[in-house]
Amino acid sequence: MTAIPLGVCNFMETMSNVESAAVAAFIIDNKLHHAATYSAIGAVLSWFGVIQAGELGFGMALGPALGYLLMAVVLLAMSRFTSHEANVAPPEEI
Repeated sequence: MTAIPLGVCNFMETMSNVESAAVAAFIIDNKLHHAATYSAIGAVLSWFGVIQAGELGFGMALGPALGYLLMAVVLLAMSRFTSHEANVAPPEEI
């Protein structure tokens, strides 16, 4: 397996932080399906080494990729089995 070294480590760290911040923002907004999608994207980016690794290639950051994938599965399950009605404020009486 040939890996392509990346000379810009700050770019990879920034992309990882942006991806994690997006997942956190979607969880806070209770958009778990969107958070699961971004986690799956993070798994793919980690697998190819765009984030969490120092070089591009296949399977460059296996641990973080599996972590992102597990998080995507958990978030997707949570979005399927949680009720969104509980988060709606009751109507105000006039």
